[in-house]
Amino acid sequence: MSDLDEIVQRISLVQLRRYLISHGWRRPSDNRAAENIFALDDVFRIVLPASSEDSDASRRIRDAMRTLAGIRETDYSEMASEIQTAGYDVVRSTIPSEFIRDESVSLNVALAFTQEIKALLSSTASAEIKPLPFLGRVRKAGLEYSDACRFGHTFRGSFGFVVESPLPAPTPDLLEGLRVVPFERRVVQRFARGISAVVAAVATQSLDPITDGVRTGFNANGCEIFSNLITEVSPGRLDVAISFDDEIPSDLGPGQEVFKLGLEHAEAASEAARTLRRNDIDLPVAIVGLTIRLQNQTDPSDIAAATGEHEVVVLWTSEDYGDIQVVINLDPGDYLRAVSAHGAGRPVAVAGNLRKIGRKWMLADPRNFSVVGQIDLFN
Repeated sequence: MSDLDEIVQRISLVQLRRYLISHGWRRPSDNRAAENIFALDDVFRIVLPASSEDSDASRRIRDAMRTLAGIRETDYSEMASEIQTAGYDVVRSTIPSEFIRDESVSLNVALAFTQEIKALLSSTASAEIKPLPFLGRVRKAGLEYSDACRFGHTFRGSFGFVVESPLPAPTPDLLEGLRVVPFERRVVQRFARGISAVVAAVATQSLDPITDGVRTGFNANGCEIFSNLITEVSPGRLDVAISFDDEIPSDLGPGQEVFKLGLEHAEAASEAARTLRRNDIDLPVAIVGLTIRLQNQTDPSDIAAATGEHEVVVLWTSEDYGDIQVVINLDPGDYLRAVSAHGAGRPVAVAGNLRKIGRKWMLADPRNFSVVGQIDLFN
């Protein structure tokens, strides 16, 4: 069996069609009989089998590979790699040669890379869903996204890891030029902007590119994982290149830039994470949870009292931050409701602006306080 025959066996007919369409090959007519014919510039023509089970499927795919490799002036192996990543954005990470032995790396390095890159992709997807300075937990959709990514073939030379991020087949709206950018593409664009901001921070000796770009790049979680990726996988240097599948236009272009990363980038990302976690945030929220602590500096029975602190701590399970204890300073009437709820073991609900000061969560401007599932006896 020739090398080409072996390659043909690995080619998916679905991906081959998708590759042709994304690279300008068009069906010559809407006639159903011509649905497997693809033409380029009225010069080249490729006829694909209707199914991989067809008796002539291997021959037609082999002919297509010869045509494409000739047009691209590349070998069959490289051509196959391009086809196999059709419909995927690709992240290529290269580590220095001193970590390579006999064209391989240690299992510890490989394990560290797969763990950290998966965590970083999950975190980046979560930040795309909820662009906050930091999150208490990875969102379910973020985990589902990283689970759908593929670990591609490693490449020789300076040892490289390849991660492939799947893209949905483009909708007619997208093909007509409307800016309907799929979630998966937005995640990889955020990933690229996050790395670019870290590189800019090192170049300018300022954390502003990272902290000012938190709504479009890495948040504190992403910065921490990105720092770990560099220090745990390749302390000397880690080169990262991101390429966007051209079936769907990217806001960042084709993404051919190679980011050359080192310890200085890990340190900048780590410091930015600490800054982002220190920053106060002020977000409108509605929390529900059990009152776990009460503190009153005045007589709680004096509902008319307008001064003094009537502080409660509510344990809130947040989708974004996990289980957090929120300090709330209530007026006397709401404080008595909180005392009643605490004694009855009932949760309370309250709206306000969530703020983090240091390590403490506060709810500013509390309003609409109520005891869940209890008739209000204080009105």
